[in-house]
Amino acid sequence: MASEKASWHTVTLLLLFVFIFIFSGYTNDFFLPEFTGWRYSLNGEDGWYAPGFDDSKWHESQFPMSFNPSWRDIYVRGFIKNVVGGGFLFQADDCIESVYVNGEKIFEEQNCEVCTHCNGFDHDLTPYLSRGKNSVAIHLVNIKGQGYLKLRAAGLIAPLIAALAASAAAALTFSLLNQSFMRPGTWFSRHGVLPILLLLLVFFSVYMKYPILSNPMNGDFRTIHGYSEDVAMLRNPYRVMDHASLDMVALYPCYLPLVYVFGGALKWVGGWEIMDWGFNYRLISLSCDIGIALLIFLFGWERKHPILGFFGAAFWSFNRFSLEVLRIGHPDVITLLPLVMSLYLFEKKPRTSCVLLGVAVSLKQFPLVVVPVYLVVLGRRLGLMKTAVFIALVPLAVSLPFLASDATGLAKAIWWSFVRPSSRASLSWSSSPLLDFFGDSGLLSRAPILLLYLLLYYLVYAGEVGLMPAVFAALIVFLAYNPYIYSRYFSWVMPLIPLMIIDFIGSKNGSHHRSARLQ
Repeated sequence: MASEKASWHTVTLLLLFVFIFIFSGYTNDFFLPEFTGWRYSLNGEDGWYAPGFDDSKWHESQFPMSFNPSWRDIYVRGFIKNVVGGGFLFQADDCIESVYVNGEKIFEEQNCEVCTHCNGFDHDLTPYLSRGKNSVAIHLVNIKGQGYLKLRAAGLIAPLIAALAASAAAALTFSLLNQSFMRPGTWFSRHGVLPILLLLLVFFSVYMKYPILSNPMNGDFRTIHGYSEDVAMLRNPYRVMDHASLDMVALYPCYLPLVYVFGGALKWVGGWEIMDWGFNYRLISLSCDIGIALLIFLFGWERKHPILGFFGAAFWSFNRFSLEVLRIGHPDVITLLPLVMSLYLFEKKPRTSCVLLGVAVSLKQFPLVVVPVYLVVLGRRLGLMKTAVFIALVPLAVSLPFLASDATGLAKAIWWSFVRPSSRASLSWSSSPLLDFFGDSGLLSRAPILLLYLLLYYLVYAGEVGLMPAVFAALIVFLAYNPYIYSRYFSWVMPLIPLMIIDFIGSKNGSHHRSARLQ
């Protein structure tokens, strides 16, 4: 009972941590900067820099902006909401001829040349900004090649508040999991430096990643936003599949509905502006990123390997692949949080573990390769049918409205995600003789990967492979043999590496031995 209570304390407080982290950021106007209403024109009309100028006929844009090489004079204007402790820096190619803040000229360049302000030049707007909303107008001169304008927020206040919230949640987690950890001779007295290091790790991770939240939205991210908006407007995003083409599969809704339901709910909660939505989406992704780091640490701590747990949290927090996911705005890290939490609770709360795996599958399809592992291992413990029901609960619940509205569209979207061809954007293995033999699309192209999965699942059934190695192998097989992969896919295995190391050492030492032969 004590173990189950501690487990529920862990899950509850990790979820609390996520919400505290999120709402300490985007619901507090005192700390969060904003960029709104940014537009550009090639004509500098009279008074174009004035705060009340009518720019409704100008072209909408967002940062970073890039411009046609043939354009010379580009006029850009918009609004910045200044915050406590904030800062705003901009950089341009080739030259910033003039800058106006609230109608007043604060900067002028008399001698514009090629790359005058493109080599590490950061002009600081902060001293000229008032608290609240400010009008900013910039005259950019492009002399050679493609021009660009970058504007970024700097400062410590927002990430500091978020990090303090995360630290408070982490401290509560420790205190509730072990209320006597302060006594002499206990774990804390022997490893007291680790909680401090963990909080510093969380702070540094937030500080490093927070600026990424304001990145522009790329094509795939905009696609997710578009279909999320459909759900927010009570439209079925899968209706477009009736006239879809497999060659353009990336433009269609190929995830299970929870991704779009989540995105649609975020439209209602976090605002309808696309930039606000993108920021809030990434903020939740960052919260999940920190949650995964804490789970990895707790996994090591509970198995008497706190230093390994800290190593795993650090390994996950700064790997380049999860940073790439945060940058481009895909739901991979959001999907990984319920998957990692499912693995964390696998032995202590198997039913909850199954439901969490179902949540992960409902967000993105890659956890599907883990489902047979759970069916084999937990099927012996809970019963095959009961295990399957718990896993399928969330995917079926979120899919039923869309199945009722357009079952063919949903089925086609999901099927296409499994048989889609490789693309120029993916890390194609086109030189592979396997691809030459089996092709790069359709079921036949998946023959090698399907055979390897059958062999892996048999090894799990025979008790030759334990849970963590099986889950890791299932994801690695996909990376090694699927006809198309993207760099973000490597983020899937990043948390599994430290979890597998901790699990192996714990099993070797006789603590928390995990075997596929669960009775």
